[in-house]
Amino acid sequence: MIIVLNLLTMAIDEMEKTTGKHCLKRHKFGQDEEDFISNFKIVISDNLLSFNDSAHLEDEEKQYQFSTFLKHLSSEALVLTYAGIHGVTRDVEKKFHLILGIRNRLAARYHIDVYDVTAEMIHEERQELTVKDIKAALDFLDGRMSIDQMMEEDGIEGEAFEDKNNEGPELKNEVMDINVQKLFDLFLDRMSDIEKFFALIEIGCSEKYASMTVSQFSVDPVFINIVEADSRYAKNIKMGDVVIKRPDRHSYTDRDIELKDVKFVGGTVVRYQREQTRFRWAKLKEVISEDDILGNKSVEYFQEKWDELLNKYNY
Repeated sequence: MIIVLNLLTMAIDEMEKTTGKHCLKRHKFGQDEEDFISNFKIVISDNLLSFNDSAHLEDEEKQYQFSTFLKHLSSEALVLTYAGIHGVTRDVEKKFHLILGIRNRLAARYHIDVYDVTAEMIHEERQELTVKDIKAALDFLDGRMSIDQMMEEDGIEGEAFEDKNNEGPELKNEVMDINVQKLFDLFLDRMSDIEKFFALIEIGCSEKYASMTVSQFSVDPVFINIVEADSRYAKNIKMGDVVIKRPDRHSYTDRDIELKDVKFVGGTVVRYQREQTRFRWAKLKEVISEDDILGNKSVEYFQEKWDELLNKYNY
């Protein structure tokens, strides 16, 4: 897991110094610069494993570069950013991108101004694009018509401005971005259950466990079950006496609890896992925004993972 996150961090660092910097200079996003960089990070995280597959790792002497990888991914980050700027879906923006690219090529080929390239000329190049769609896109991109006006045109919303899956902008905040979810899946799936246990506590899935002291953790039945099932840490299960000082971090000394001859987990395990968990979250926050981590759908996602983990060990 740490290796994957380190690779992801390297790719993003390289992007910000090279391809990302070049794109910002060329496209002049202004106030949308941060959105572009954020989109680029998501695109990289979504495609990282396709770059870092086993075929790439066979030659240990080879020096792997991100430059070609990043250049290939930059177009997707640009599409996502312009889609946000234009207020349309990714599929519609890709259609815009295609039409503009054809228009620029035709203008260069015939030595004419881009605005003199007609919808009919573009249609001749790509006949799967209807003249109606092309005109609608050019009218919007050249500022002759707004989205609302285009929606009022007969058939326009069905052909050019409706997402394939009928998921309009109003659903944007109702579902988690699939790229964000894939990164969360990668983050958690590479962890053991004991590591996942502390990671989900750290993100805020349980007030009960968040307030526990080390000694409370050591005798918690669910935590003991998780440790017992882990071949690396099961040896830390012991029998003996445990004194729980300041339960739930209260400061009253008369609240100390003494337990005799009980099963418990050695305290070093708790301290080590907490430290490692904070390190992992810090690494994840280098490649994804805190808004994505703490968004409503993200909270639901992590809570579901927490409930699954508890159900697995609460026997």
